[in-house]
This record gives sequence, structure tokens and C-alpha cells, in this order.
Amino acid sequence: LDDEVEINFDGKIIGILFPSSYLDEKISGEIYFYRPSNPSLDFKIPLHLSREGNQFIPVERIEKGFWRLKLNWTMDGNGYYNERAVTIE
Repeated sequence: LDDEVEINFDGKIIGILFPSSYLDEKISGEIYFYRPSNPSLDFKIPLHLSREGNQFIPVERIEKGFWRLKLNWTMDGNGYYNERAVTIE
């Protein structure tokens, strides 16, 4: 990929940011929240990008602690993966 997909976290909101160069592409996927210390808390949500190529996830209802966010998506028939560790306090 020419441009990187970003997973940002400011302490309150997780932001999935796709580059503007991808906006004309058909993108689908899911965000998997993996909790290494307690797999019973694991969950996933579908990737639903805004017209600007963003998805924002408030963390207020997510259990505090260490998480691995695993982003799997497809674009133009090809599969891609990105991961980011976050600690929700």
C-alpha cells in the first residue's frame, strides 16, 4: 500500500483513519478487540467508514485495561491487516 491506515487513540476515542487516496475503493472489514488477560472480553465490530474514510469508537463502555486492536480489511479483492496496542484508563 502506498499510504498507511492509522489507528489512533487519544484516551477517549479510538480513530481508524483511511487515507483519502482509498476513498474511491470498496473497503470492508472488521475491528477485533483482543484482551490478552481475559479473552472472555474479546469482541469485534464491523468497519463502517464515514465519507471521509474515518471511524471513531468511544471507549467509555469498553473495559479498562490493555487491549490489542486488530484491523482486518479488504480492498480491491486484497486482504490487509493492521494492529495497535492501547491501554484504556
